[in-house]
Amino acid sequence: MPKIMGDGKLGCRKVDSHPCISVESLEAYKEWERAQMSSGLEETSRRQNELGLAE
Repeated sequence: MPKIMGDGKLGCRKVDSHPCISVESLEAYKEWERAQMSSGLEETSRRQNELGLAE
């Protein structure tokens, strides 16, 4: 989690020395992550079809 926050992919602010993440920011990140996974799966499926590996 710290790496994601440090990369700026997950918005947060510091409260004292602890990170505070808004629900909206977390939901937006989860949606972005799902879209990335879906895109990767579609690409893998497309390549399998091109190579004739899909049944």
